[in-house]
Amino acid sequence: MAELLIQRRTGEILAVMCDLARGELDARVDPELLTDGGDDSDLYEDLDGICVALNMLAEELQATVVRRDQYELALRDLAHAQAQVVHSAKLAALGQLATGVAHELNQPLQIIGLSAEEARDAIAAGDMATALELLDAIEEQVVRGSSVAAHLLAFSRRDAHYNDHGEDGGDSTLASVNDVLTQAMSALGGQVRSEGIQFELDLAPDIEPISCQVDELLQVVANLVINARDALRGRSDARIVARSFVEHDVVGFEVADNGPGIPAADLDRIFDPFFTTKAVGRGAGLGLSIVHGIIDRHGGTVEALTNSGAHPPEAACSVGGSVGGSGAGSGGLGTRMRVRLPRAVHRWR
Repeated sequence: MAELLIQRRTGEILAVMCDLARGELDARVDPELLTDGGDDSDLYEDLDGICVALNMLAEELQATVVRRDQYELALRDLAHAQAQVVHSAKLAALGQLATGVAHELNQPLQIIGLSAEEARDAIAAGDMATALELLDAIEEQVVRGSSVAAHLLAFSRRDAHYNDHGEDGGDSTLASVNDVLTQAMSALGGQVRSEGIQFELDLAPDIEPISCQVDELLQVVANLVINARDALRGRSDARIVARSFVEHDVVGFEVADNGPGIPAADLDRIFDPFFTTKAVGRGAGLGLSIVHGIIDRHGGTVEALTNSGAHPPEAACSVGGSVGGSGAGSGGLGTRMRVRLPRAVHRWR
């Protein structure tokens, strides 16, 4: 009789262990099996202890799974919320970008309008040669306007990459950092220059393409240029340079300005979400946080170099050779936001 009870209890323990291994986390040893055991009381007590411990382990395992599911749900909610924040920041950047695009489109539209009037007069006068020249000028301005619109579309297309869960569904492609900087300058140059700021490109020759999401890198450049522009308000010698470079195993770019620089006390916080030194209503403090996230997903790094306190430290950092001394105007401290990306083609993660 005692042997049958032991076998039954052992079989129950093994059955519960198998159920737990299959993921049936509500499996438990029947408490009715926990009975006193006559002559074999020590053996029964040992089995009782195993049963109790197994039930406790099952309870803890089930609770752990519940917590894991809760964490996964919270993580999905956080990812979705982050995507919404990025989307909101993107819309804000697009609003500023639209001003620059409008400025860039205004001139070709004016030329098209004037050329159309002159072409009509030339046709009426029978001067077909002049009319054809004017039509060529119109065509040239249409191409120019289409290029500006294409750059804006490339910048805004990023929003379509998010699925319903706020996850990124975009694909990486091979692209040149020089092309990214050129597109960004085409889209933002008009707005920046309209505020009296020099905006220049300094492109390293023969930069090999890297695996990236072009629209994301466009957003990075746009955020950095907008920050530089905001830092330069009120300067008569304001200057921004977007520069590409190659260093050993990395390809990179930087946006440099000759503004007042970043206070040393703020350097460790500039990439934190919602941290901003701008006046109320001038920024949500998300631009550099978004930049950091995008570059991190590309396997790269971003750093701030400033004359007010370099991070990491750098001697006499008057925005380097890009915007320093001779071209930036005297007295400018300046900041360089430097991005480094893997030179070798890699899988975007």
